[in-house]
Amino acid sequence: VTCASGSPSDIPSEVPSALPSVEPSMEPSDTISNDPSVVSSEVPSNLPTISPSKSPSIPPTMPPPPTMNPTFIPTTKRPTTTVSPTTKQKEEVETEAPTVTVQQKQPVPSLRPTCKNDQNFNLCIAVDMSGSICSNESGCIGCPSGTCRDEFVTQGTCCNNFAFVKGFASLMVQSLSNFPAEKTFSIVQFATEGQLISLMETNDEALSTIDQLYYTGGITNHAEAI
Repeated sequence: VTCASGSPSDIPSEVPSALPSVEPSMEPSDTISNDPSVVSSEVPSNLPTISPSKSPSIPPTMPPPPTMNPTFIPTTKRPTTTVSPTTKQKEEVETEAPTVTVQQKQPVPSLRPTCKNDQNFNLCIAVDMSGSICSNESGCIGCPSGTCRDEFVTQGTCCNNFAFVKGFASLMVQSLSNFPAEKTFSIVQFATEGQLISLMETNDEALSTIDQLYYTGGITNHAEAI
């Protein structure tokens, strides 16, 4: 409607209706639809303005590798100051020369005695003929059978123990006879009393004297042997 004056009026010419003029084509649903109304496209709508670089603009920060031996935690909170170096040289103190002690080598004993084998000698052998050689029950005077006498030995030897005594004395004379020196042997027998049997014999004479010793029996009297 056009006003006579040619200017728009402040009051509308028609009263607006309360109801919309056009009904909605579909009623609103109470549930949300699963499918979106617009399907997304696989290709982006706009291309990037700057092409991506091949290498990263900022290098990645990697933690430093751990050390083999960890350092000790400082005990002080503040750093300690170091002593300034001195320009003055330390006075040299003359020290005495160290003393060296030399240990004297101890003599090592030889495996066998190193006696002189050219020394002349006379060896006296004391032969025990007491009753304790053949028996502990009696003095074995006369070498009675059953208490002192052993089989397979002579009456003069009496028992096996006295045969061993005579054998040891003979072995000693034979061993010493190899010494390149002048040597003689003396034989003493003892029991209750001592008796000098031979004096300063050669080795062959001493061996014969020992073989002819006759067992007497009796008590052991070392003083008589000496």
